[in-house]
Amino acid sequence: MKRPDDELIQQEIAVELSLKEQFGTNQPHRTYEDGVIDALLWVLGNQQRPQSADMVLMKALNQ
Repeated sequence: MKRPDDELIQQEIAVELSLKEQFGTNQPHRTYEDGVIDALLWVLGNQQRPQSADMVLMKALNQ
């Protein structure tokens, strides 16, 4: 998998901040450490983009 570029990382940060402001946590069953591991794996190119962008879209469509 290809590593994300700076623009994609900035987009993901903006999505996460928006989610946190609107809904608090959207994954209460996961730990902080789980999130850090996922983020670092994504930045290294070893994991797909976090699913938060999809969650924002789903929540927006359901409102």
